[in-house]
Amino acid sequence: MNLQTDNHQVSPQIYARIGGLLYLLIIAFGIFYQMMVRDSIIVAGDSMTTMANLKENEFFWRLGIVAEFLSAIVGFGLVLVMYQLTKPVNKDLAMLAAFFNLAATTIQTVFVIQLVEALFPIGTSSYLQAFTTEQLAAMISLSMKSHVFGFGIALLMFGPYFLIAGYLIFQSNYLPKFIGVLYAISGMGYLVNSFMLILAPQLSGIVFMIIVLPVLVGEVSLALRLLVKGVNEPEWRKYATN
Repeated sequence: MNLQTDNHQVSPQIYARIGGLLYLLIIAFGIFYQMMVRDSIIVAGDSMTTMANLKENEFFWRLGIVAEFLSAIVGFGLVLVMYQLTKPVNKDLAMLAAFFNLAATTIQTVFVIQLVEALFPIGTSSYLQAFTTEQLAAMISLSMKSHVFGFGIALLMFGPYFLIAGYLIFQSNYLPKFIGVLYAISGMGYLVNSFMLILAPQLSGIVFMIIVLPVLVGEVSLALRLLVKGVNEPEWRKYATN
């Protein structure tokens, strides 16, 4: 595989392989934080137990914060990769998708500060003595809840990106059309989940359990395709030269 094409541009196969690797890293970071860190520390409806768990597993929580930041950093790289891979189909739509992706990743990064803020009440600063243990526990839970809603807002921006990117993949002849469909379904899942989080938060947990599998299937399918097989390069070149 050549690193460069005849016009000295990076080969789409290089972009594809890098994109697949970056995507799998993002998925791994997300699973680590959501399923290993968050679920082992946060106890829904019990702020006191949550605070106790956070004190006992503070370093583990900090690892989760690092994973979230690394996910965002890798995500910015993936924006470039997906733009390069989809722009031959429609450059304007590929750029619009990139804007949505950048906005979503930026929002996601900004709201990671809420996870850092959750650590403040378990610190040793003297001013914390002005608060009761119950108040400190409530501050921690509020910070964690703010992050949940902030991430939900980020997904509202990811949703349009997935829909547009899914459409571009479907319209291309260098990636399988079914992956475009699965990717668009992931976008719909993110939109439904986020709107439910805002409009009917009491049902958001149920909705999340319904959409999590199709969302994961769509993202993993694209990641593995890019990493293992890449794109159909002759077909990609036909689009790129038009």
